[in-house]
Amino acid sequence: MRVFILDGDRCGLDFALRCLAADHDVRLFRPPGMKIRDGDGFPRLKISSDLKESIKWAGKDGLILTTANCKYLDELDRWREFGYQAFSPTKASAKLEIDREDVERAMGRLL
Repeated sequence: MRVFILDGDRCGLDFALRCLAADHDVRLFRPPGMKIRDGDGFPRLKISSDLKESIKWAGKDGLILTTANCKYLDELDRWREFGYQAFSPTKASAKLEIDREDVERAMGRLL
C-alpha cells in the first residue's frame, strides 16, 4: 500500500518507519522551506514537499494520514470529496476542537 504522511506536528516518523517495516511504500511530507531533517537517511523513505503530487501518488487506494490540525485541512477535505482516503481531522472537526462555543452548539447545550 502507498502511505503518505502529512506530518504537521513532526510525530509521524515512527509510523512511517513501521509502515516501511510492513513493506509499504511511504512518503513523509516536509513543508517547503522547512529546515528539519526528520526522516533523512532512512532507506526507502521518500521525503516530499509537494503535497498535491504526493496525494496523487498515494492514489484512491492508498492512505493519506495527517498527524495534526494543520493549514492543509481545507485541501484534504476537497480530496476526500474525490474519493481519496484521508485519515485526518476535517476542517469541521478542527473547528470543534478549537472553539468551545461550537462544541456546545453541536451538543445542543449552548448556555
